Amino acid sequence: MDLRLAIHEFVNQGREILERLRSFEGNDLNRVELHVLEVQLYLLEREVSRRTQDQPPQSPSPFPPFNSQDQGTKKKVSSEEPK
Repeated sequence: MDLRLAIHEFVNQGREILERLRSFEGNDLNRVELHVLEVQLYLLEREVSRRTQDQPPQSPSPFPPFNSQDQGTKKKVSSEEPK
């Protein structure tokens, strides 16, 4: 499987896991299960940080920073200025 596709699927699964963790289901996890999740996320974070530091600086991204809010809960931004 292509790594980019795997990352896309991982992100989609991560959104679902986050939603389920925030629901009543999250209360059913024990400390070991939460620790396993925490360790895996830590390892991914370290590897991404290492790879980011190894790459040459790039021009700023035209995209806004990642927003962890669910797409369905975003508020519509008005272009009008407050009165």
